[in-house]
Amino acid sequence: MPHHSTSLPMPSEPSGAWELIAAYRLSVVKFLQRKCRDIHQAEDLAHDTLIKAARYGNALAHVARPGAWLMQIAANVQRDFVRKEIRHRLLPPTDDLFHEVIGTEPIPGESPGANYYEVDGQRFAEDLLVAEIRELWNGMSVRDRTVLSSYYREGGSAELAAANCGIDRNLVKIRLFRARRRLEADLRRRLDRA
Repeated sequence: MPHHSTSLPMPSEPSGAWELIAAYRLSVVKFLQRKCRDIHQAEDLAHDTLIKAARYGNALAHVARPGAWLMQIAANVQRDFVRKEIRHRLLPPTDDLFHEVIGTEPIPGESPGANYYEVDGQRFAEDLLVAEIRELWNGMSVRDRTVLSSYYREGGSAELAAANCGIDRNLVKIRLFRARRRLEADLRRRLDRA
């Protein structure tokens, strides 16, 4: 029975690129294992990373910081894997999370067009929530309104929101987090009184 190797095939003419990839293999696996906590998954992702790197061939010899470059590829491969897993994850009907998903179909016996949302175990009509959020929106700081509207108007792109706001992309993320947290806290207070 022939033995099948899972390592990358060596080119017919050895080059510095293949030795470079082989030298960083264990570092890439360890890096990915810290991210995903599963050695088998880390090895699979490392294999994908090294295949992507190998596509650059002899150009690898000209990369200034090959270790950092390979780790960036590994981080991208792992992030793409997680995104794919999230998109394809299905919740079984017995899962508690399944019952928390907001349905868009009308509840039997309720008038059509009346949408309800659950917040902290209480049901609220959509029109009440929209009215409360509009009122809160008008009372928000200009900075919070600007970052929220820029981010969501641009389809959730931090880069475009940063350009619109004239600030760094990382600052957009911080301001978004804080603005959402303030809006949520204010909405919860209003709904407690409602």
